[in-house]
Amino acid sequence: MGREVTLKEIEDILKDCVNFKSPFPDGWTIEFFLSFWDILGPDVLGMMEESHCKGHIYGALNSTFIALIPKKAKPISFDDYRPISLCNVIYKIISKTIVERLNYYLSKVITNEQFGFLSNRHILDVVGITQEGIHSIKENKLSAIMLKMDLIKAYDYIDWVFLCLILLHVGMGYDVVAWIMACVSSVHFVILVNGSPTGFFQGNRGLRQGCPL
Repeated sequence: MGREVTLKEIEDILKDCVNFKSPFPDGWTIEFFLSFWDILGPDVLGMMEESHCKGHIYGALNSTFIALIPKKAKPISFDDYRPISLCNVIYKIISKTIVERLNYYLSKVITNEQFGFLSNRHILDVVGITQEGIHSIKENKLSAIMLKMDLIKAYDYIDWVFLCLILLHVGMGYDVVAWIMACVSSVHFVILVNGSPTGFFQGNRGLRQGCPL
């Protein structure tokens, strides 16, 4: 987790990113970095190593647009929209590097009952297990209670101190935890209203919808 970042690692992450996406707050795109990688590569690597060693990401690199995407054809309330975060490419490189390193590690410390967001596990498998469970309950005429939980508030209001303590508890080094927490806590948001950005503000808790982490 704490090994040095390499140019090859960053380039592979850039090539794995989705192209032709909307410009981010800095206006740069994935294609721009790939086209001029021979020139930009060493500077990007330097920024990556600085953020890694210091556990700090400058606000300009971690500025984020918040846009609302309608969930249905004719939305009538805010509940009919889904917020997404448009992050700068440099931040995406940092966060995707951490994610790639985390994928192998987390699968060893998270229980088998967790299906989403982990390598070689698929969240749709939960649907099949749930159907099998309901079928068994009906066939065997068992008494049972089923609880459906809405986790949207947990996602929006997750406490950063709790997140930091969990990462330390599963055995991650302090330098790695500081790097992850820098991604989460140093963000400055801008809300897009009719396509135009408003003023910056800083978050106090929660996670970003659309952030690779």
